[in-house]
Amino acid sequence: MKKLIELKKSHVICFCIVVLLLNKVLSKVPIEILDFFKLSNRSTNSGYLILECIVLIAAVLIIYIIGQTHILKPTLKSFRASIWSGMVFLVLAITGCILFVSEGSKMGAVYKSPFEIIAFILFVIVVGLAEEFVYRGIIADSIFERFGNSKAGIILSVLLSGCIFGAMHILNVFNGQSLEESIIQMIATCMLGILLSAIYIRHKNIYGVAFLHATLNFMTMFMEGFWDGNTLQYQYQDVNFWESLKQSLTSQSVYIIVAIWVLRPSVVRRIVEERTK
Repeated sequence: MKKLIELKKSHVICFCIVVLLLNKVLSKVPIEILDFFKLSNRSTNSGYLILECIVLIAAVLIIYIIGQTHILKPTLKSFRASIWSGMVFLVLAITGCILFVSEGSKMGAVYKSPFEIIAFILFVIVVGLAEEFVYRGIIADSIFERFGNSKAGIILSVLLSGCIFGAMHILNVFNGQSLEESIIQMIATCMLGILLSAIYIRHKNIYGVAFLHATLNFMTMFMEGFWDGNTLQYQYQDVNFWESLKQSLTSQSVYIIVAIWVLRPSVVRRIVEERTK
């Protein structure tokens, strides 16, 4: 633990890489054991919830290992402020779900059992917590602690942590996702990560960004989580790379615009003043 803390102080990017590797090991090993003994079920929402709970436990363990438990104790005021700053997520989630429900009614979609629907809701919450504990609570927080004493350092912290979050999604090629889809997802999640990092660095509330992350996942996986016959397991899609990339850049650019507003010059100046008092 001491070596990790020393690495964080001297080489924060290397520290972040070690944290990501540690997170992969702590979560992947038990999941592989469950798969080996055929104890996991990837055809149900509840099966995915169990697997994601393992990932969350791994994230919490790392937080305690490196002694970064302060991220788990934010205030209700900062939670509300985080939600307000990320209102774009709520608008997108509500609008998207209304459209999916309407589409499902027209198609005569049959919904999954109440138990599986509840499992899906818990699943997106756990995913939000697990990813935000690691990518905002540990990585963004550590980079900000290292570079956040200047205006340029704050912007660098947001960009670095957001891009690390996005870059990790290229690993989905090992889960059966095509390289083209993974590149598009990586770029899109970089922009998403930049906004989540901006909100976290401004308000320092891990539960706020986790909630926002969960609402977005709820919307994007609504059909897989709610409609009978669909599963959360990845299904290959044939995509037109350049057209999909263009659409993704256009639609995801709203996250960058909101991030600029969240960390506008007056806010950045205030953060620097508070840190250098």
